[in-house]
Amino acid sequence: MDMHLANVMTAVEAEMGRHSVPICLIDENVVRSTFSTFGCETRRDIATVAASIFPELLPSVPPERKPWQAEHPRMSVFDAIALGIAYWHHAPEHVIRDHLRLTAHD
Repeated sequence: MDMHLANVMTAVEAEMGRHSVPICLIDENVVRSTFSTFGCETRRDIATVAASIFPELLPSVPPERKPWQAEHPRMSVFDAIALGIAYWHHAPEHVIRDHLRLTAHD
């Protein structure tokens, strides 16, 4: 892990700790394995599957890029969505049940 990312993670963990907000670190391999069942090999494949789950995002899926092109700025949005999907896919049943119970009272 590069130093900048390590510093960011340390700062986030400290801030969440000050506010008693639990955090969950999910390895990139967990995200990839979650989407491998859909035949996803690339991050763009993952973005396309995520958009199929949330159809309102379909027009926002970044275009296929050539190897010499920079990553599209919207790809980070789909990375975040994929992370959320992977979290919910692997979360223990009680975490999902408790979340749904809490949000039903909002």
